[in-house]
Amino acid sequence: MQAFVTDGKGSGAVQLIPRPSPQEGEILVKIHYVALNPGDWKLVEGDVLDGPAQPGLIAGCDFAGTVEDPNGIGSFAEYMNIEASLSEEDRVDFLVYGASTSVGLYAVQLGKLSGLRVIAVASSKNHDLLKRLGAEVTVDYHDEDWVERVKEATGGRLRYALDNIADGGSLEKVACCLAYSAGSHLIALSPLNKESLHTVNPYVKAESMLAFTVFGRALGEEYTVFDNTGPETPDEKSAWEKYLRLVTGMLERGDLEANPVVEVGTLEDVTEAFRLSREGELSAEKAVLRVNTELGRDG
Repeated sequence: MQAFVTDGKGSGAVQLIPRPSPQEGEILVKIHYVALNPGDWKLVEGDVLDGPAQPGLIAGCDFAGTVEDPNGIGSFAEYMNIEASLSEEDRVDFLVYGASTSVGLYAVQLGKLSGLRVIAVASSKNHDLLKRLGAEVTVDYHDEDWVERVKEATGGRLRYALDNIADGGSLEKVACCLAYSAGSHLIALSPLNKESLHTVNPYVKAESMLAFTVFGRALGEEYTVFDNTGPETPDEKSAWEKYLRLVTGMLERGDLEANPVVEVGTLEDVTEAFRLSREGELSAEKAVLRVNTELGRDG
């Protein structure tokens, strides 16, 4: 099969590699599309590591496809194995920083559906979209006083925040938005420095979450930095399974709106998709690549 494989020099290329065989408790998925995240090119190029990803790794983690072998990691490949198995006045404020990112758009909607009062921080050009999706307060991160504006909107009582960027000092600023008392909770989508956060707000409980942990265990040495490299994570796997069942129903009912997508090309265009993300040419859009070129555009 074909896969985008790292070269150890901050890039990679499409190569022919053996097709995986599902083990007990796994299924084989034929991938039709893969989607890009900023973390993909950052890991490949070495933006979040001591250097570029080592050679011979399959990059990526977001994919969509059909079950090829029910017996059953990068996802920038043609096949991969995966695991088979309040009143109005009492509403809680929920801050979403990077609200126009792919995860941010879903977080705004899910927050609204959960009965939370969503405060969305993103570029002003996306504020109308965010309000339509459920944000009640929108703030532009370009404004120098955006932290003060969030504090004003929440009365200084903000307890919950999600930082989808976790870069450029955003974590410290989000921590400043949270209440300076026990119970403040910050989630980031990349590793964070808790000591640094506690210098600006000592009460913040800070946690980071990585998509790689949802499979419950490591998938193979060919993925490493794109995989769950720590201990097994059965709780994350269980939560993911429940989430998928919940979100599928929401999408089918129209309660949840899927992200706008931009089809960049095929698997050969991974580096171009990286460039679009790196240079900020994507906003409130998800870059996808067609892997199964035989699939009709309505498929």
